[in-house]
Amino acid sequence: MNKRYFKWKNVLLAVVVVFILTAVACTGGNGEIPTLKIYNWADTDVDGIWNHPDDPYAFYAIYSEDECKVEWDFYLDTYAALAKMEADPAYADVISTIGSSHTSLWYDRPDPLIGPIDTDLLPCWDEMYPALQDLPGMWYGEDLVAVPESFGLTLMQYRTDMLLDAGFTLEEFANNLSFIFKDDPRLHGKIYYYDSADESLPFLLMAAGVPPEDIWTNNVTKLQPGGEYYELLMDKWVAAKDNIGGFWAGWYESMEMLTGENPQAWILNAWNDIYMWSALDLEETLNLTDGRDALGYMASNQSVLGYCTCVFIRAGLAEEDPYLYEAAHVWTNANISKFAGIYRLEEWAFGTPNMNSAAEAEPYADWLVEEFNLDDPETLIAEANFYQPLENETHEAWTNLWVQLKAAL
Repeated sequence: MNKRYFKWKNVLLAVVVVFILTAVACTGGNGEIPTLKIYNWADTDVDGIWNHPDDPYAFYAIYSEDECKVEWDFYLDTYAALAKMEADPAYADVISTIGSSHTSLWYDRPDPLIGPIDTDLLPCWDEMYPALQDLPGMWYGEDLVAVPESFGLTLMQYRTDMLLDAGFTLEEFANNLSFIFKDDPRLHGKIYYYDSADESLPFLLMAAGVPPEDIWTNNVTKLQPGGEYYELLMDKWVAAKDNIGGFWAGWYESMEMLTGENPQAWILNAWNDIYMWSALDLEETLNLTDGRDALGYMASNQSVLGYCTCVFIRAGLAEEDPYLYEAAHVWTNANISKFAGIYRLEEWAFGTPNMNSAAEAEPYADWLVEEFNLDDPETLIAEANFYQPLENETHEAWTNLWVQLKAAL
């Protein structure tokens, strides 16, 4: 064992003593057990992440269930979660959401909904990839307000076999984002987009010819009606609107569109985990040696480091309830532990911030980690287009542009 382990083991032992003493104080009056409320994506309350049985940092390795309970609520849309917390800022103690790209919506406002996080209460912080410890939007001055818990690519994916069978050549569509605006009846109804301005607009703007370095800058006037980028994209979108088959919202829905018995989508944007599962599905259903023979995606420089889910701790918790504030850190630390990372890589095909996870994980597809640089986020960030945080005004312009694009169909 290394010195770091012993250092944090001693810290944790000291913290546990404090927790237990505080628990007595918290429960002594009325006998109620303190409850930490988690607000997270649907179906994320799996023990393999926050309470892995082998993990010394698991939540209930630090607490007993008599010292702190965990209560969950779930959402399907991050803006719904934001609206819920705006209506009731104390609704949840910990929020796990689309990460540092959205932090300004939660923190950079007159009434911040999230508060500072103390790395001294995160033993696994020193096990994180340095490239993920300092993502834009995580820090405001000296305040850390978001802790990454997973990462990966949003990819423009395509059915290679379908496009080739239709008479297109690989040179036409591979690594050619402008192909989605191609005026060709063979593409009519074959392209689907994730119904999200944040996830789809970067691809559309790049395909329209907007330089990637301009997409996340605060070009508010260029993104508004009459603005250069607004009009450029709207013209190309309307000219190619017959290509658009529709939009997807659910994980399984996107896979069915791409790999079902009668695939609706020949092209769609989705995440690298969907790519992996789709490739494995095609391998089985088409009796292929490698399902990737029927599936492809645009190169890294035309993809987006799109999802980097992060943990937030609600504003005011440290002052209102120091016990739950520390419990929120214990839960957060469990989410960035080695065991949580192994689970995410093996079960979800998500990248993990913990440097020790990838070497021990055995993902469903042995090519997954290497192909998507899930063990090297520094390279991934350098090669892909990193989704930068947006100012609130710019984000509003994005949202409005997406609404107007859909209305033009």
